[in-house]
Amino acid sequence: MENTSRRPIYIMLLVGVLAVVVGVFLAIQAAPLAMAGTTTNALTANVVVSSACYTLASSNPLSFGTVSPGTSTFTNTVATDNDVGGNAGAYFYINGANMAWLSNTILVGNTLWSQSAMGSYAGNALTTTFANTFIFIPAPSIASPTSTNNIYFGIKVPSATPNGIYTQTITFNNLCATSTTNALTANVLVPATCFTTASVSSITFGTMSPGSTYNTNVLVTDNDVGGNYQATLYVEGTDWSGAGTIGVSNTVWNPTSASSYIGNGLTTGFVTTNLIIPAPSYTTSTTSNNIYFGMNVVGGAPSGTYTQTITLENSC
Repeated sequence: MENTSRRPIYIMLLVGVLAVVVGVFLAIQAAPLAMAGTTTNALTANVVVSSACYTLASSNPLSFGTVSPGTSTFTNTVATDNDVGGNAGAYFYINGANMAWLSNTILVGNTLWSQSAMGSYAGNALTTTFANTFIFIPAPSIASPTSTNNIYFGIKVPSATPNGIYTQTITFNNLCATSTTNALTANVLVPATCFTTASVSSITFGTMSPGSTYNTNVLVTDNDVGGNYQATLYVEGTDWSGAGTIGVSNTVWNPTSASSYIGNGLTTGFVTTNLIIPAPSYTTSTTSNNIYFGMNVVGGAPSGTYTQTITLENSC
């Protein structure tokens, strides 16, 4: 016969065991990380930094200003070559192109460069191929990531160069294991220009008697040597001075030779002759026109040697 009086005790023991098991299970599930272990490991990274130099020419155009035909500028217009962020020192090289405006050119060799500023037009001619300037750009560093050096330029404008704004490209190159090029533009303004060069430094009417005249056929040639623009000839004079005074208008001028004393009396201020001096060109670098003079010695002029200054002006 079964003893039923023990069943409650067994049931209570079984329930207690299950409660312990469930509690342990729940505790394990609640804190699994606390029971896990950790490890560390290391790896190395590497990079090869190459030897490099960079070129950054001055960003502003290089301006020579206004230069008339047949003249030049000092070689002291400065440009700066920069190495921004490289790590190697380098000499920099330059080349250039002809200066151009419309169909006109100024040859590349008329631009000179120098390692230092000069008080004259002097230096090395720019070429269309790269040339070593022997100007050194120091190696940049982390503390000083930009290094620079300067170069100086001058320009000569050949005679008879047509007026206009001429531009040129100058290219810089810093040469090392890894290098770059950079360019800037240079410009010059060639103005409309005309020059005056008389064919003689003095004219003579010889010996004349009071009250006499000299034919208006004493030739003076007005030359424009190397200008670039058509001009009109103007003329003025001074009174004759010597033992006495003879008025300026007793000298006359004429655009053509005359076999008598005839023409326009000189004045003490410039007047136009309406004589045109053609524009010179590369093929005809000297152009000219003629003017003729005559003289009247007034009656009663004291004897002696008289002089007068005659000035020619080309206006364009």
